[in-house]
Amino acid sequence: MNQPSDDDAGERLRESIGALGGRTEGLRVVRVVLDGGGEWERAVYTTRPFAAGAVVLHVPAAAIVRSGGVDDARPPARSVAEAHQRLARWLLRADPAAGAASARGAATAYLSTLPRSLKHFPVLYEGGDRAALAGTALGERVEARLAVLTREFGALAEELPGVAAAEWRRARTLVTSRAFACGAEEALVPLGDVLNHALDPGTTWTCDARQGWVLRATRDLPPEAELTLSYGNKSNARLLFAYGFTLVDNPWVDMEVLLGDLGAFRLQADAEAAEGPRLLEALGAVGAGRARRRRARYRARGARIRTC
Repeated sequence: MNQPSDDDAGERLRESIGALGGRTEGLRVVRVVLDGGGEWERAVYTTRPFAAGAVVLHVPAAAIVRSGGVDDARPPARSVAEAHQRLARWLLRADPAAGAASARGAATAYLSTLPRSLKHFPVLYEGGDRAALAGTALGERVEARLAVLTREFGALAEELPGVAAAEWRRARTLVTSRAFACGAEEALVPLGDVLNHALDPGTTWTCDARQGWVLRATRDLPPEAELTLSYGNKSNARLLFAYGFTLVDNPWVDMEVLLGDLGAFRLQADAEAAEGPRLLEALGAVGAGRARRRRARYRARGARIRTC
């Protein structure tokens, strides 16, 4: 990647969070041009050192968009999917003119930083890109996801007059890739959702409806360092599906264990795909051994491993 440059929209967002009582001092929102062309992404860099244990970024509750706060007339969401639907509806119907002046400023600044193009997400692939996934585990997952989004849009179309199915898919993809668990709710966290993923980020975060979202350093952070967090231990297939990117040296791999007439299940490990046959043997799916599963003995026919 190239050297970061100033990002006016990101800086307006940072300042609006500070105006609501957040802590954003010592940080700078920048644009980083990606290798290979004119595409760029936002990132957050430190402008001064932060000691281990220090609060690096605090986004107050007033700046956070919570799934339980966007539609108080509804009962609490019964699932993460339902909470994400509520946040997606908010994105499609957001009215920055509502609410207190400071909150209006934060909402306007936040909406202006959300990406318009999500072409790098497999669920929004078109043409040859989508066809290239045919026959893969990722392709199957994408098709299943598209079926879910189609059903959702059909059930919610009356609530979203004038909204096209493609807009719903975009809003849901934005929410799924950016939302944080916040207590019993899901939440969109302005500026927090700008932070990129790292295997060893040097930060940890907490969120609740009263104090908001807090990012702390887990080690000393120097000035001019990119501020990152962990999206979790995920294989490249999962990262691509959920976030639209992969890592060059990702140690995590997904393996789909196909147990013939018994069906399939997936596991994830910090292991090479070559470990798959040994895992199958340990499970008793192949080889001379038998395994117990829910107190039942079985031997699967046609057992094999497929990495995904």
